[in-house]
Amino acid sequence: MRAALNRHQEAIEAEKKAAELAPFQRPFAMTLAYLLARQYDAAISDGRLRLETLPDDSSLHWALWEAYRRKGQLKQAAQELEKFLALTGNKAAAANVRLAFEQGGYPAVLRWQISDLTRQTSKRYVSPVYLAVSYAQLGRREETLSLLEEATRQHSPLLLWIQNDPAFDFLHSDERYRSLIRRIGLPPAY
Repeated sequence: MRAALNRHQEAIEAEKKAAELAPFQRPFAMTLAYLLARQYDAAISDGRLRLETLPDDSSLHWALWEAYRRKGQLKQAAQELEKFLALTGNKAAAANVRLAFEQGGYPAVLRWQISDLTRQTSKRYVSPVYLAVSYAQLGRREETLSLLEEATRQHSPLLLWIQNDPAFDFLHSDERYRSLIRRIGLPPAY
């Protein structure tokens, strides 16, 4: 929760203490703390180090996917997303990510994600934040803002971390985005 309130150094210190007490309890937590603080090199280094001991930990591959994506290393991001999906038993989705990346790079992966998430919404709840982050990465302002507004109406807890994701940085000067941050009750990080 500290990261959502832009108290990143506190979050990192808390995770360091937690990792000392129970290093295998939440192996992804330290990586995630660095990720949310936008310390992507530290997140990648920590995640890769932990993978040496836990190579099949899907949460670490998820955190590395996010770190590579946010750093702009999109080939590595696609590879980690593929590993994450395979390790969570979704081999068809993993194959789709690989194929999409081979055919159109990371934008094609994002379009596949949007299509897949939209398909999933007919079967189960999918937070609009998941779709918004994909649209944001494509630079699609209107779709991103509409989805974030829907997430606000639904009280999606994922909204707490949108300021920690550089995909949304292009919205920081937009009054609709700023209004959302105020309604959520977060201290602005822009």
